[in-house]
Amino acid sequence: EWVDLIELCEEKGVRIWVTTHERLYDPRNGRDRKSLLDDAVDSEYESYKTHTRVVGTAALEAGKGRPHGAAPDGLMPVYDEKTGDLVTWIENSERSAPVKKLFELLEAGQTLNRIEGIFKDAGYLNLSGKPFRREHLRDLALRHAYAGLRHHKGAVYDGVWEGIVPVTRFWNVQRILSDPSRRKTRGGRAVHALTAGLWCARCDSGHGVNTRKGRNVYRCQNGCVMIHKEPVDDLIIGSEIVGRDGKVTRQLGSLLAFLAREDIYALLTASRGDDKSLQDLRGRLARERAEMTKMEKADADTLEEAQVLARSIKKKRAVINDLEEQERQIALPPVLLKLVRPGIDVWESWNQIPISAQREVVRIVLSPHLLGRVYIHPSPRTGPDQPILERIEYRRTDDV
Repeated sequence: EWVDLIELCEEKGVRIWVTTHERLYDPRNGRDRKSLLDDAVDSEYESYKTHTRVVGTAALEAGKGRPHGAAPDGLMPVYDEKTGDLVTWIENSERSAPVKKLFELLEAGQTLNRIEGIFKDAGYLNLSGKPFRREHLRDLALRHAYAGLRHHKGAVYDGVWEGIVPVTRFWNVQRILSDPSRRKTRGGRAVHALTAGLWCARCDSGHGVNTRKGRNVYRCQNGCVMIHKEPVDDLIIGSEIVGRDGKVTRQLGSLLAFLAREDIYALLTASRGDDKSLQDLRGRLARERAEMTKMEKADADTLEEAQVLARSIKKKRAVINDLEEQERQIALPPVLLKLVRPGIDVWESWNQIPISAQREVVRIVLSPHLLGRVYIHPSPRTGPDQPILERIEYRRTDDV
């Protein structure tokens, strides 16, 4: 742009006065033209050096766990009285309640849509004086600062401030929000738990619920298979049978029977690991991600260097994928652990948790490495007496 301006000034006979030089330059003069261009290059270089210093300082301050920028809603800044520099963040007791409640509800299995309604009923308002929307709630739930953590370009450090949300709860919520296996439903209004874990044996698509001849049925999204809903629910979740004497007998389905096993709590908690092991794993994962980011930004001078760099990035990505899988296996959602604690009535607990939490349990338990992924086969014959047991298959990698 500067060259174009100089050429235009030359064409129009306009001269340029530089106040810092206290001198008038004529673009038609070769020496003056060179001086103007040199100054432009010097200015650009100084701007680059400033940018480099700022970026380097930001990374250094992040490594020290120091806060940066405006305090998130629920926290407030503390400044040095002498210098006016930002020292730390502390809890803003007037604004922290909604944030704490948000993480509690998400960990308990509530959806963002449901929490939006809960907050509206409770009268919670954001900093603009308006009701919280699900998009805003999600943004709040992703902020590391609430757990006392400093996040910078993929790396996570311990902050110098005290978090208002337990670190374990924060990471549980991150796993819930980022889990790629979570199926999205329009408007978040899923009302059937098992649609989160039923698959078509013919096309491998999920199922929805429709009505056929007055009865609810599970129907493949592509229309390949259809099966009555009630017997499938009884088989997988369970049922209550009232006898002639009025006594209620419960028959647990495969899913709840699996969670009711005496050894299931020890099995799941052993695979989960303690909090320290989980944090150590996530710390390593953060470091590996930061190193891969540096690799991706690195410049190669030769073809050989580019090939070596590409192979290194590929290996690093494989390491990260493996660590992410370990993290998913360790960090089981608390909603699942609440169902399998010793002394808990699984049936009662299942019926007390919201549908969103039930669907989360279904996604986890009806997976290849636990009870098995449930596939529904087409019926071998028509008529009212369809062979339910013959049509349902549990596919798993290892027996549990």
